[in-house]
Amino acid sequence: MKKHSYILLIAILLLFSFISCNKEDNPVSELEESNTIMNLKVGNQWTYRITSYDSLGAAKEVYSTTFTILRDTIFQGETWYISNNGKSDNELLINRNDGLWILAYYYLIPVSEPELEAKYPVSINDSWIKPDSTITKCTAKDIIVNSPVGNYKCVQYSILSKAGDIIVNYYYACRFGNIKGEYYMKDKNGKYYLSTKKELIDVRIN
Repeated sequence: MKKHSYILLIAILLLFSFISCNKEDNPVSELEESNTIMNLKVGNQWTYRITSYDSLGAAKEVYSTTFTILRDTIFQGETWYISNNGKSDNELLINRNDGLWILAYYYLIPVSEPELEAKYPVSINDSWIKPDSTITKCTAKDIIVNSPVGNYKCVQYSILSKAGDIIVNYYYACRFGNIKGEYYMKDKNGKYYLSTKKELIDVRIN
């Protein structure tokens, strides 16, 4: 009886030891699961409808664009992910401990400084300065954003241009990505109006 109890105790200790080792050996995967604002797996795609408006609210132009994670690459010792940015030019993206970072490049040559796109984890009123001296601020958390493909709990980030004539709001869902964007401009009377809206209309996540 004592022999069986001893064997059982050893088995339990080995099991807990195995579980503990697994957790310690994979700190990055735990970070990716809990603290990333965008899913950067290769092959992921987000398709958006872009609508531009005049100052009276009438739609001027409507088109769609697709943002795709193409592949990964090593840049300055880190693994970044190459996207097509929905355009002919490309961007490098990476999830770091403080959020999603972006670096524009052209034919694999960087053409900008790395900049923090979306701080995460983040608290309301957290702010940071981008390389062009504009200030980005977290203005809301856990707000529900409706889209044609579903409703998402999002973080809202806002940018006010240095001249004060443009406001940009963009919305990210944790571990998913950008859901919506709004671009406001001032009309001739100094009143802000919605100039451009970006909304998610299709998504393919691996």
